[in-house]
Amino acid sequence: MTDGERPERADFVRRWTREIIRTSYVPMARADIESFLRGHLDAILDALDDVDRAADAAAELGERLVRIHFTSPAALDRTLWMLGAELPKLRAAETDPATSVVVLGSVAAGYAGQLREQTLDEQEVIKRAVLQARDAAEEALRASEASFRAVFTSSALGIAIVTLDGTIEEVNAPMEGIFEPVCQDLVGRSVFDLADADWVDDLVEHVEALSVGEVDRFQSETRLSGEDGAHIWTQSRRPWCATRRSGPTTRCCSTRTSPTGTCSRSSSAGRPPTTR
Repeated sequence: MTDGERPERADFVRRWTREIIRTSYVPMARADIESFLRGHLDAILDALDDVDRAADAAAELGERLVRIHFTSPAALDRTLWMLGAELPKLRAAETDPATSVVVLGSVAAGYAGQLREQTLDEQEVIKRAVLQARDAAEEALRASEASFRAVFTSSALGIAIVTLDGTIEEVNAPMEGIFEPVCQDLVGRSVFDLADADWVDDLVEHVEALSVGEVDRFQSETRLSGEDGAHIWTQSRRPWCATRRSGPTTRCCSTRTSPTGTCSRSSSAGRPPTTR
């Protein structure tokens, strides 16, 4: 039967469309939405003589409302309100009141089930994106660590790994050679203890600014003296860098520039991101 033969259905569909069209963003023209709703309305009305068929048709309506992005609670609320008010009128003589209740429940169940599935699918997409981003970050970090480790072990420069509280965690052989006039065992010592008193305050100020994020790099000049009076002059340039160590660290590079016991040191340093 055409719309001209069933004007009450066409009128109901227009009113139904008007109620839900602004509840969600749906990339469909009004005429297409009306056609969509009319098809499902006809399917439900034509199945009202069989409760199971009517329930299936109603559940399909709920599912497809979600699939075309009528996902606002208002869309479901107004759909149930419209169907609850109009179904008995559209087939009053043939409809058991209990069937209308089954239809409304099936629409809601289909809608909720599809919305849950869609939410889980979207969460899975987000989860995969997060895992891919984490894997990419870890791969980049591994490459960075491998690059630094190669420099650390093979460079002619003296390199130390130092926490932001000043504790020396690791040094390479050239660094031990550079600091031999000052200290025989660097690991576990504090750079603040090694630095001469007149230079400690400036060094502490710069490191504190780096550790709290006020700056991402600094440059300073520091003197360290041994018991025999030998001096090591350092020039430090410390930007952030990444490492997988458990705590904030700095990386310091040193090179001897004079064989007489006076040395200059250029340094790079950084704090790592938090790791799992």
